[in-house]
Amino acid sequence: MMVDVASSWQDFDVVWGKDYLHVRGAVHFARQRLPMPLRELHTDNGGEFLNYPLQEYCRAAGIRTSRGRPYRKNDQAFVEQRNGRVVRRWVGYDRYASKGAFTLLHRLYAALRPYVNFFQPVQKLVHKQRDGAKVHTFGLRCAPHALSAPLGRGSPLPGPASLLEGSVPGPQPCRTASRDRCLSGRPAAAYRPVQATPVG
Repeated sequence: MMVDVASSWQDFDVVWGKDYLHVRGAVHFARQRLPMPLRELHTDNGGEFLNYPLQEYCRAAGIRTSRGRPYRKNDQAFVEQRNGRVVRRWVGYDRYASKGAFTLLHRLYAALRPYVNFFQPVQKLVHKQRDGAKVHTFGLRCAPHALSAPLGRGSPLPGPASLLEGSVPGPQPCRTASRDRCLSGRPAAAYRPVQATPVG
């Protein structure tokens, strides 16, 4: 699972085992699929990421690498959230260890990538407001990678099964109260980090 923090673009694929060569290959193919250049790779402390071949690949490709602190799961909060929202939701919690399951998961993830990136809205934090002990958060809900052609009103969003079959309806527009504040259609460089500061 790879998540671009600025644009919320997600890329994920199945890897056979935790062998460092397989992980390096997965990073290479994910880098080719990304619509923006991969400039930094932040990983956890697993041996599948902290090894010479992957570090050498990143150095040769000009990718900075960083890692999370040991035993701090929140250092990878974006990936952990997507693991729950995408992988656990569609695949479940079981471990699959057969070549048939590997092939099916590869096909499912290939169908889920455009579904998650183009048709699922993302909520970005815009503002936090403190009211005594309560913290109210205000987000902007939009589909950051939606294309320009809108769906008809009341049209159902496609599921992964229809994406596998290739029958994809028109893209989902950003549905926010103020469309001028929607993040869709901007390049990744246009996103600015929002500082959430409590008021009061």
